[in-house]
Amino acid sequence: MPGLLVSTANPGLFVWVFVGASGRTFTWRRDDSKHPVDDVPGAAAQVARFVTGQAGQLNGSADDHFD
Repeated sequence: MPGLLVSTANPGLFVWVFVGASGRTFTWRRDDSKHPVDDVPGAAAQVARFVTGQAGQLNGSADDHFD
């Protein structure tokens, strides 16, 4: 499945973003972080906030990221 590899502040730690099985959402983390594919700028901003907000601790709860 094609995806986008997003770098984090921690070398060697990345977030994969891909189009979900429905084809309607960008999905990252454990399938619990999603954004509609028809809003690419909004999805990019949400992924960026998630990566920045996690401060390299990407195994935390998805509820801890910013929506």
